[in-house]
Amino acid sequence: MIVYNKLMKILQERNMQLKDLLKADISINTLTKFSQNKTMNTDNIDKVCIFLNIQPSDMMEVVKKEIYSNSNWNTSATTCRTSKR
Repeated sequence: MIVYNKLMKILQERNMQLKDLLKADISINTLTKFSQNKTMNTDNIDKVCIFLNIQPSDMMEVVKKEIYSNSNWNTSATTCRTSKR
């Protein structure tokens, strides 16, 4: 499965939150998909990469589903909030 923990780490390093990606013309529903490691269309990945000036491999990686389920892979995704303040 594809996980976006690397994206969350990039955002943290840049003192950004997931909601800052709304400026990249991404919907709030898409932000939720990123935070939950859901299937994503390539247009959204493209928008994020252009906005952050990164490559897709900088923001995501493939992890075996059983490894993801039995580890802390999803920990960093929960630290970024999608709610508006």
